[in-house]
Amino acid sequence: MNQKEVFIIKKLLLTTATIFTVIYFIFIFVSAAQQNTNFFYTEKQIRQYEQQQYQKIQNDIENIHAEIAQYQKTHPQLRIFVNGEQKEIVQYAYNDKQYFLPVRWLAEQLHYNITWNNDTKTAQLQNQNNTISFTENDNHMLINGNRIEMEYASMLSDGSLLVPIPYESSFLKTAKNNDTNALYIIEPQRILYENKTLGIGVLMPEGYQNNCFKVTENNSDTNTIIQFFDSEGEMLIFSLWYGNLDYWEKEVKPTFSIPYTEVCQNNNHILLCVNTSDVQYDSDTKKAIYETLLQLKQKIYDSVYFFTE
Repeated sequence: MNQKEVFIIKKLLLTTATIFTVIYFIFIFVSAAQQNTNFFYTEKQIRQYEQQQYQKIQNDIENIHAEIAQYQKTHPQLRIFVNGEQKEIVQYAYNDKQYFLPVRWLAEQLHYNITWNNDTKTAQLQNQNNTISFTENDNHMLINGNRIEMEYASMLSDGSLLVPIPYESSFLKTAKNNDTNALYIIEPQRILYENKTLGIGVLMPEGYQNNCFKVTENNSDTNTIIQFFDSEGEMLIFSLWYGNLDYWEKEVKPTFSIPYTEVCQNNNHILLCVNTSDVQYDSDTKKAIYETLLQLKQKIYDSVYFFTE
């Protein structure tokens, strides 16, 4: 929960307390008036005061609701994807430039073992390939003994060490989509392809190596952005087509004869997975390779992510 949300919740609690206080005093005033005590308020004055306070409370509540609505509009709920899979997260922070995530949550998502040194306030993440350390109030991280500078320091919040997410490192890459408020956390070895000009990335299905496909960009067709060949580059398996949605619907789709699948639409654009209409293989071995890679097609396009540089 970030500071803005905490502020709003505190304000709601304060308003609720004010409501109960006003009701309590109204009750005292009415009781005193009914018992003809020495209060210098008539019953009419009490009613007027009650109505004024009630209207003030209603106005305060409406202002708070408007503030919350405006905040939610400009700060939609963060969506986090780890290696292509959407994950739930409760605690995080954002300083208008970079996200801070709990280091323990990060370790769990990336399957790292984690230890905490309370004396040095240092969290150490470790797997068979990497050892990474973060320390409170230190704007450096250690990766396999190498000291890497970060733009911001790690910080303790509500008992958790929150670490800034580096956009590039040897063990982690992140990408952000400002339009959908999505944050992508990706281990570099899982990235099959990225086109930074278009802001599109594709992940390799888990358990496979990057060299099972040869991925090329198509320069002859401005919309066919990526072609997936076998590792030798001899057989085209499928391709991704990315273009203006209106152009696709009016100009291309009516005469498009090649089998395709609509993957997704994003910001007035559409992404298609286009099948190969004429496959050339001259042996059963190549046919088996083609069919094996073709089976990965849906896993490939399901892992597409869009990001903003």
